Amino acid sequence: MGAASSGTSMPQRNAVELQTMQQLDIFADSLPVQRANDLIVALASFDRTASRNALRLLEAADLQHAGLAQYRMLCDFIEGWADNCDNADWSPAPAAIAIEEQLIREQIIPAAT
Repeated sequence: MGAASSGTSMPQRNAVELQTMQQLDIFADSLPVQRANDLIVALASFDRTASRNALRLLEAADLQHAGLAQYRMLCDFIEGWADNCDNADWSPAPAAIAIEEQLIREQIIPAAT
């Protein structure tokens, strides 16, 4: 009988132990990683306001973040792009498009990679 009773109490003890143990969550990102992810989503959406806000939150979370310079450049590009698109005088002429394409190729793509 002793074996049967110890068999029933053992799972209860394990359940209590499991409830009190802290589990390492390999999918839990740090705050700077979360902020950088939010910024990437805003940049990919070409949302200049959300991009600047997400950049400020990332800076507040980690002022030494390795990607800050590139993220700032990408935010500047998004703001400039949106300003150009909002400007009634901006013409999608081949020369203007070539300038934007050169900027993307030479500065934005390297910053994003």
